[in-house]
Amino acid sequence: MNHTLVSLLLLVFAAPQISLGQTLKPGLRGLIEAGLEKSPDTKVSQSEEDLQKENATLARVQKFTPQLDLAASYQNFKFSQPYVGINGPTSNNGDNPNISLTLTYDLQKVFGPESALAAEGLYFSKIQKKLVQRDIIRNIKKTYFAILEIEKEKTELNAMISQFDKTDGILKRQKALGLNNSLEMEQFNIQRNILSSDLEGRVAEEEGLYLTLSNLTTLDVKTLKNQVTTADSDSGNLNSIPQISDVDSYSDKAILDSLSHDYNSAKLEYDGFIGFPLPQVFVREQRQWPTFPSSDGPNTMDEVGISIPLGDFLVRGQTKSQLKSKTLKAQSQMEKSIADYKTMLKTAITNRTLLKSQEKGLLSTEDQSKKLMDKAFKLYSQKRIDSLGTLDIFQKYLQSSRAVLANHLLIQNAEADLEYLSGNPSHE
Repeated sequence: MNHTLVSLLLLVFAAPQISLGQTLKPGLRGLIEAGLEKSPDTKVSQSEEDLQKENATLARVQKFTPQLDLAASYQNFKFSQPYVGINGPTSNNGDNPNISLTLTYDLQKVFGPESALAAEGLYFSKIQKKLVQRDIIRNIKKTYFAILEIEKEKTELNAMISQFDKTDGILKRQKALGLNNSLEMEQFNIQRNILSSDLEGRVAEEEGLYLTLSNLTTLDVKTLKNQVTTADSDSGNLNSIPQISDVDSYSDKAILDSLSHDYNSAKLEYDGFIGFPLPQVFVREQRQWPTFPSSDGPNTMDEVGISIPLGDFLVRGQTKSQLKSKTLKAQSQMEKSIADYKTMLKTAITNRTLLKSQEKGLLSTEDQSKKLMDKAFKLYSQKRIDSLGTLDIFQKYLQSSRAVLANHLLIQNAEADLEYLSGNPSHE
């Protein structure tokens, strides 16, 4: 995968931007708007577009703007021999100032590809800005939904710890009645400690995600924590899901144009290259004011001509051949990049479809495991099941619960990638 494809996987989400003085909209939408407005990446891409805009304007102006040269000189003559004229010998010393003005048109600029190349560079910079914005949105969504999944898992872990707290109370009452249940207490305490450690780890991981989100939006962590809302837990769903059979119609134009940039530039340079060196056309006016005695007064010379760089004849054919090879290479790279992109799009569609298809089964398993776990703890309190059996059922529920959360996050990540690859926004 070449550099252009990487930069591509990187369109255009038309999210309205907010000013610094406005209040953030709640939830994910507000974070996206903040990220698009304040991200350093947005500023860098905007600066690149501004630069390319200036380059395109300069290329258009230079295409038809002549070069104007002003030259002036001054000569002072001092001869040892006098000038012998009709009236006898006189000094031959004198001044000879002159000035010239030359107007030159470089036909290579007029007929060459420079202006078209600059326009292509401007168009590419606009696409890249859109792709950067889309990448910001994708990264914000992935980080935001990861935080939401941790919040759900924290809720589950706290509920499980509460369940073990209740069991611990039962065990302590049994022990007060003289029952020897120290082994069971130790087994349940170990499991409870494992849950507590998991909870602490998830809290630490969540703090790291908040720092990542802070870097993406430039908002402080305290503000971000007030922005997170579980109402956004399913807002990653696409407006419509592409199908593999329609992958060509879902291929995004901006990404395709981005992948075609190197080829387009090479082709413009090749097509615009002229097989023979173009001359420079010039018009020059020169005036002299000699003051030595033999002069007849100011002299004016008007000159029109062309200047041909004959040395270019020697390498013109090789240069044209080199540009053709460069164009063919760029075309091959473009075709490979587009094929890789469509493969990535198909893979993303397939992954999202598979993840979504197994979601129902995972949810059903989690529900059944939850009911079985609640029943197991109830039976244990009645001494109708031992601690090992209870903990085994609990582990099965824990696994099913985590599988549901992990699969849901994978679905949201897959949809965020599909939004990026297909140009199909869901946040509007």
